[in-house]
Amino acid sequence: MSVKVNTMQHKAEELYKIRNSEKAFPRTESGIMKLLHELEVHRIELELQNEELQQARIKAEESEARLRELNAAKDKLFSIISHDLRSPFTSIIGFSNLLAERVSIDDHDGIVEYARIIRDSSWRVMELLMNLLEWSNSQTGKMDYYPEYIDLASMITEASALSTGGAQQKSISIMTDLPDNITAFADKAMISTILRNLISNAIKFTYLHGKIVISVKENHNGLLVSVSDNGVGLSKKRIENIFRFEKSKPTLGTQKEHGTGLGLLLCKEFVSKHGGRIWVESEFGKGSTFFFTIPAI
Repeated sequence: MSVKVNTMQHKAEELYKIRNSEKAFPRTESGIMKLLHELEVHRIELELQNEELQQARIKAEESEARLRELNAAKDKLFSIISHDLRSPFTSIIGFSNLLAERVSIDDHDGIVEYARIIRDSSWRVMELLMNLLEWSNSQTGKMDYYPEYIDLASMITEASALSTGGAQQKSISIMTDLPDNITAFADKAMISTILRNLISNAIKFTYLHGKIVISVKENHNGLLVSVSDNGVGLSKKRIENIFRFEKSKPTLGTQKEHGTGLGLLLCKEFVSKHGGRIWVESEFGKGSTFFFTIPAI
């Protein structure tokens, strides 16, 4: 865009010079010279108009692309609210009623299982609502970016501990490979959300008795964080679309866990806020590794 603006400025200056050069023509100048002069003026005027039309077209295309993104976001939100939020609430209400009935008749058969289902469904709702709120804030410009010096190792340990319940249900071990001292310059809330979603995603798509490894390495861009699993893996087509809002689709986990794809979109947005990048390397049937970079000290 800046190149085109410079071109237009150059043409405008050229036009100004040509128009002012009329005074330099001798009064006896032939009509042919004057005609050529006028034609050159018209040529530059047409080029300027063409440049303006090109810029208007580019802006219109950008607006159209943004509108498509907003429509995709609206459809995605309606889908999440109508299905992904309603489904766990249905489980919570249904099994709460069963639990109340069993307790009322002093029949304790199955109440531990009912309580577990209620707890798991409640955590699913909580995680989804947190992602919805954070995504909504980021889209409306209400998600402020406040980088500070943080102890990344402590944050990874905390995020792993919060995910222990879901991992234990599937007998999945969460391991870490961290340097002794890791200080990052990042927004603490955003990094927490990124770690929470990547670990949750790994648990969802890892089989029973699987393994997840979280590691951090230093590179020339700052810090490279990875979350690896030995789960189902991803197809090439899925990898291409996994961070695209309009292409992301809900996928069931290894134990039929529901997912919306919203968490990974949040991860991409928050990593971008840090000037980093996020990507995935995966082989279908062999597991996946999600990488992201953030600034160090």
